[in-house]
Parts: sequence; structure tokens; C-alpha cells
Amino acid sequence: MAKPLEIYEFERVDDLLRGWQVHVERQRITHLESARTLSNLRYWLGVPAATLTALAGSSTVAAWQSGRSNGVLALISAAVALGATALVSMSSFMDFGVRAERHRSAANEYKGVLRTLERLPPVATPLEDLSRTDPRLDAVIGDLQSDLQVVDRKAPEPPRRIARKVARREPELLSNVHFIQHPKRDST
Repeated sequence: MAKPLEIYEFERVDDLLRGWQVHVERQRITHLESARTLSNLRYWLGVPAATLTALAGSSTVAAWQSGRSNGVLALISAAVALGATALVSMSSFMDFGVRAERHRSAANEYKGVLRTLERLPPVATPLEDLSRTDPRLDAVIGDLQSDLQVVDRKAPEPPRRIARKVARREPELLSNVHFIQHPKRDST
């Protein structure tokens, strides 16, 4: 039986932002690993396809130039040509390069949202009081929510195996960044 999905009801702003940060970091890693996997598959399929295509072409030319009919050479030539055709067709159909680029793009968009989340100050305010307490931060959170919805909607669906592997790991999150302003020094 499937495990029920957890529903998060955050009471405080910092809990909400941390939850979003975990989601965004997991999505970023998932799409980055998906892009790498698809790029590797492109090479694993493309190199043998190119090799078999070259062999098929050269064996056909060799058989044609020899002028005598050799059944074994013709059979090997046909098998190599069939294998090359199958690999090239699979490579074209699966379109690993384009799919990898879409995942890479999604990872970059998630990274942008993550950088925004990392810059926000810690706020222990209850969510329901945020609009009264700090309307500017309330607007930033609303914008972030919209941005996150757009990125989630545009992102391609990652391979289930990769998504599950990433979901089992606890992401490494950066704490909020705080800059300390140094007092002005005397120039005496």
C-alpha cells in the first residue's frame, strides 16, 4: 500500500522558508543528476551508433569492391548495418541531448530560487501575522511562491529512480547569509 503524502502546514515564516529551501535544493539536485545521466546515455548510445555506422559503410564498400560474393561477409555487413540503424533510431527517438539540456535549465532556475531563499533573513513571525508585521517580506514571499510555482510547472519530469534516490538524502542547506557592517575607522 502506498504511503500517504505528507501535507505541511507551516506556522512560522522561517519554517515555511526552510521547507521551500529543502524542496528547491532537492529539485535542483534531481534535475542536475538527470541531466548528467541523460548526457552519459547520449554518449553510451551515440558512440556505438557512430562506430557501427562507420563499420557498416566500410564493410559495404569492401564487399562491393571485392567483386566476389561472400555470404558470411554479406551477413556480417547486414547485421552491423541493422545494429547501426537501430542505435541511431533509438538515439534520435530518445533525444537525450535536448532532454539533458531541459533538466540542466530547470536545475539553473531552481538554483536562482535557492539563492533568493538563502538571502532572506530568519523570521520567527507566525505566517498569519506576516502581512501586518512586515508587508515587504510578505510581498517577497508571495513573489517567491509565484516564482517557485512557475519553475515547478516548467521543469521536465525527472526519472523516478533519480527522484527517489535524491528524496532519501538529506540536502545540505546553507544558512541565511548575514553581512556585518564594520564600523567606520578613524582616519587619524
